[in-house]
Order: sequence, then structure tokens, then C-alpha cells
Amino acid sequence: MRKPVALLASALLLQLAASCGGDSKAAGDAGPIDASAPLQTVFGGERPVELRVPDGYDGSEALPLIVVLHGYGATGLLQYAYSRLGELVNDQNVLVMAPDGLTDPMGNQYWNATAACCDFEPSGVDDASYILGLINEVSRVYEVDPKRVHLWGHSNGGFMAYRMACDHADVIASIVSLAGAMHLDPADCSPSEPVNILQIQGDADATILYEGGMLCLSAECRYPSTEASVDQWAIANGCASDRTTSPTRVDLDNTVDGDETRIEQQDGCPAGGNVELWVVEGGGHIPVLRSNFDDLNWEWFQANPKP
Repeated sequence: MRKPVALLASALLLQLAASCGGDSKAAGDAGPIDASAPLQTVFGGERPVELRVPDGYDGSEALPLIVVLHGYGATGLLQYAYSRLGELVNDQNVLVMAPDGLTDPMGNQYWNATAACCDFEPSGVDDASYILGLINEVSRVYEVDPKRVHLWGHSNGGFMAYRMACDHADVIASIVSLAGAMHLDPADCSPSEPVNILQIQGDADATILYEGGMLCLSAECRYPSTEASVDQWAIANGCASDRTTSPTRVDLDNTVDGDETRIEQQDGCPAGGNVELWVVEGGGHIPVLRSNFDDLNWEWFQANPKP
């Protein structure tokens, strides 16, 4: 039996206080919406999740879809609130959903993303198919823009976002991973086409270490360093080997003074295969996010659709 070293998101409650179906239909194939009928807002069958829909949406416009993936020990509702991405629903006309992973024997919700994280007492659940099923279900009912299906994940959710990009690159336009990591073995990720990748990582994160580490007392629980995770996607997307540090810095974390986050952009990436690393200098595993965090993420998603 594998035991996790630490809960990856157990502090989310304190942080917040302080501040499916396996349908094979592709995203974007929904067809015209019957405006006279009430639209379905709960998807996922035995693992239901509510889709947040802009007020007054009539189906006449194809909208982006953002799927928010929680960390180990957290919930979709907590991650939805923490990320502030729910504010985009009406502000930017976006569909947003935040599903829940299964609950392990220790009572923690998790995603079975990679060998390292976070099916610690192996269930063999296929969460990649579940999340793809959610995207396809929503696309059957709503006009989802197939070039703007985005994933945002924290910690275990970041691992899961990477897994989806590896397995379903034809569906996923871009991902943001906050404190997540890739497969340890690059051979475990063979994307069919480029995916836009943004890794946000605190270099003082004591849970998902910047230099890589392990989450249980087993060699199979090892995960790569932040830079190795980004480098894997630079290679997969066909980018050049160098990254350029932008002169622009941003302020993401309220607990660190100034514009603490540096932006590194991979050189020579193709359209639809942008790779960026945002390093929160002095930042930990659960940063106290600035109020404009949702806007910064939205600007990045908007700039990185499928071509």
C-alpha cells in the first residue's frame, strides 16, 4: 500500500477563509440549440458536475469552455472559488465546470493522473476518459468553440491537466498547471498535436518541489522537476531548446512583495504549441492569489487557442 507524504491541497479551506459519460462525440459537434427548451446544466452521470453558464445565454454564440481541476484533498467547489475562474462566466461569456475526483480510502478526493499522483491506493479509475466524456457531453448540448477548450488545474489537478493534454491533444487547446508536474518518463506522453502549456510554480513550494521529488515512499511516486516538465512539452510541441525571460513581471501572490513572478517563454514554438513557465519567486504550494488572477489566466487562454 502506498502512503502519500502530504496532502496536496488540504490548506485550501484556510486559504479561502483568509482571502461521465464516455460519449465519443467531439467537442464542437453539438449542432443548433433548441432555444425553446431548458438547457441541461448537470453532466457526468454517476459523477455529476454543474456547468456554469452565462446569464441569458441563448446558444447563438460558440463559447470557450474551461474545466477546473482540484488538488488532492480538495473539491471542485473549493477549486472553483480559489481560482476565481467562476468570475469569467458572466464577465467574459465563458462556460466553466469544476468536477470532483473520486474519494480514496483516506477520504481525500483525487485524480488518477500519473504514476506519481494521486491514486495512492490504486483504483485504476480512468479519469482522463471521464473528463473527456464531460467535455463531449457539454458539447452535445451547448455550442462549445472547439478551438477554445481549456483546462486549469492546481497540484493534483495540474498533473491531471497535463495527462489530458498528453492523451487528448486533439481536444485540448491549452492548459494552466499551478503547482503540478508531468509524467516522470517522457515516453508516457505522446500528444497527437501541439497543446499550449503554461506552468505556474512557486520556487519555494514544499509540496510539489521545483526540483522534483516523490509523493509517497515508493520509487514510482517520483515526479520530474518543473523545468523538466516544461522541457518535455517544448520537445513534444517542436519548440526550440531555449527559453527567453520576458522583461515583464507580474504580481500573482499577495504574500510575496512586489512583482514576484518572472515569465519565461519557450523560443520557436509553433502556432497552438506555446510553452511558458511562470516562476513565483518565493511562492509556496497554495499562493494567496491576487484579485486579478482570473483576468491574467483569461488573457493567457485567449491568446492561446488552437490554430
